[in-house]
Amino acid sequence: MCRNGVIVIVSAISPYREIREEVKNRIGDFLEVYVNSPLAVCEKRDVKGLYKKARNGEIKNFTNIISP
Repeated sequence: MCRNGVIVIVSAISPYREIREEVKNRIGDFLEVYVNSPLAVCEKRDVKGLYKKARNGEIKNFTNIISP
């Protein structure tokens, strides 16, 4: 899509700088926006219950619960 001039917005959790750099190199025009939210706020707003599942061991390598 980017090659065709379409602006693409992606929301992703990417705690590792190396992976972000790889994406920047592949895409070219890349703007990274850092959002810092307390874990308690994320859990409170979690309508899908993913944090609860991660804490119960149902989701492996969940960022900020099991993985950094």
